[in-house]
Amino acid sequence: MKRFITFFAVVAAVLIAASCTKSEEYNADAACETVSYTVSLSDAVQTRAFGEGTEVDKVFCGVYEKKGEGVYEYLEGSSTEIALDSEKKAKFEPSLFSGRTYKIVFFAQCYGINNETPVYSVDKDNAIVSFPVNTSLFANTESLDAFAFVDEIKVGTDAPEAAVLKRPFAQINIGCTATDFANATKLGETPAKSKVVLTGCYKSFDLLNNEPEGEVSELTYLTSALPEGTFKVAENEYNYLAMVYAIPGATINCTIDIRTDSKSINEVTIENVPAVANTRTNIYGNLMTGTVTYYVELSGFTGEDKTQQVPAE
Repeated sequence: MKRFITFFAVVAAVLIAASCTKSEEYNADAACETVSYTVSLSDAVQTRAFGEGTEVDKVFCGVYEKKGEGVYEYLEGSSTEIALDSEKKAKFEPSLFSGRTYKIVFFAQCYGINNETPVYSVDKDNAIVSFPVNTSLFANTESLDAFAFVDEIKVGTDAPEAAVLKRPFAQINIGCTATDFANATKLGETPAKSKVVLTGCYKSFDLLNNEPEGEVSELTYLTSALPEGTFKVAENEYNYLAMVYAIPGATINCTIDIRTDSKSINEVTIENVPAVANTRTNIYGNLMTGTVTYYVELSGFTGEDKTQQVPAE
């Protein structure tokens, strides 16, 4: 199922004789326009599948004014976190100075059962999103899914266009054949948990420039219960062994430790894993018993699928 969040943006040309923002540096008598964004989480009501973003329940919205070439400054008091309604929709309507250029950023994620604790931290001054620290980062956690979008607009001149809020991350799914799973179980080692270590990925994302931020490093997903169910590649079903997210660098290596409740069954390292933002990377095959063989497939949330066999050592 393709998953995306859509923003339908329209400008209401309404001049108001009041302050456009909470910042005191602006002239309260200047002309302003209300810029209206309606946020929609597509297909959320109709679909409930693992790794499909259905736990996303709130969106961060922030405004950044252009101060020079490539320089944007957070507009004090402009940010807000809006809960998505039962149809996964929300509206953001900042009032901005006509003739000035801004970037409007959006980051939708899961805020948890109490709708107050976001999974990712957002540095609103710099529009930087950061992964949770390793001590609280667990494999197979569906709530790590998130979506981002940035729109640059010159108020009064540019009309915001309909836009698509996409994952800034790659989703990495790892699975085995039903036979592989059954054979491991027959040998007395039933797969129950997994741990994943990624190298060559980023831990932060720059919302303003829609790109990774910082240096590539190692990202450790702590041991967690296996995801339930299967994922499909072509017409074949594969038992989930792990699902994680990554902000991909040029080269990612992935190590999965497949475990019972008490010990390791097998540890497999896949080098040079192809990973692209807003795309699934499916790693699948026989990972526990017999000859270890696996394939890697880029399966787009959008775009064409691309499958290649990767030789196992």
